[in-house]
Amino acid sequence: MPFILGNRVFIFNGELRGVRLKVEGRIGAEKIFNLIQRLDRGNLKTAVSRALKILETKSTKLKACNVILATPEKLILASRFTERAEYFTMHRVLSDPLIICSERYPVEHDEWQSVDEGSIEDF
Repeated sequence: MPFILGNRVFIFNGELRGVRLKVEGRIGAEKIFNLIQRLDRGNLKTAVSRALKILETKSTKLKACNVILATPEKLILASRFTERAEYFTMHRVLSDPLIICSERYPVEHDEWQSVDEGSIEDF
């Protein structure tokens, strides 16, 4: 982690059980990245959304699936979790530079916002 392909960087934080997908990759996070790549038809946000829907239906248990996918032009942030909200909730500071992390830490403008569960945003 993270996974890099060309000008794309992929970061995953989550836990899925019983995933029934045939996607290339050594570990689950790499398989999710490859699934998104396979679904991309020119709109990364749509590809991430489609991948999350597939993972929800093809997994026996989706505890969490938080994804960041960045290119030089765009950043996609998706958050899904069904338990342990205190652990899996992502946080962000909408500043320049944008800060996204799983746990708040002191910054000059302590304006942390929680990322809503179920959201997919692009920056």
